[in-house]
Amino acid sequence: MTDKEEVIYEGKDSSHKISSATGFFSPSANSSIQVNWSAENCGFGSFTMGFDKERGTMVIDSEMMGPDFVSKVMEKLIRESLFTDFEKVKKQVTSVSVEEANNVFGFQKNVLRPPFYEEDTKSGLYQMRWHIANKKVLNIWFESDIVGKTPDESFEFIIEISDKKSFEKGFVKAEVWSWEVSKRP
Repeated sequence: MTDKEEVIYEGKDSSHKISSATGFFSPSANSSIQVNWSAENCGFGSFTMGFDKERGTMVIDSEMMGPDFVSKVMEKLIRESLFTDFEKVKKQVTSVSVEEANNVFGFQKNVLRPPFYEEDTKSGLYQMRWHIANKKVLNIWFESDIVGKTPDESFEFIIEISDKKSFEKGFVKAEVWSWEVSKRP
């Protein structure tokens, strides 16, 4: 995790601090990379990047954000990436109760925060992960039948827990993941 300086997008009428940028491979989008972002006084969104083998070029579906904004989001993503040649990382996992999970998540009024990862696991549990403050991840397992079987049902579940400001419904267990990063010798 390299240089943490702020990344600012200077738009035509205003500027926006890029608050976060996370990326992951998206099997549902032809193994593209999906990048989720948020920016102060702007909102949040995502874009996907893939490779067009026929044309031999990168293809970006930016949801009309434009190359300058996408470049700034990518700058934020790179600045917060782990460079394994220079840094080493140690993962720390802490089990937490539903009450602690609620506190760590910090539900905010009228804010819907969909997870960046979700999966119906083979164990019969539904796993959801959220990025939270201080470079931590909140990983929660719910009963699968409570969450639902379709993306629409899981989104309805997310809306419900956001409205109730609690992970209690269907909660099985939760962990907070954090990482200790240090320079390589």
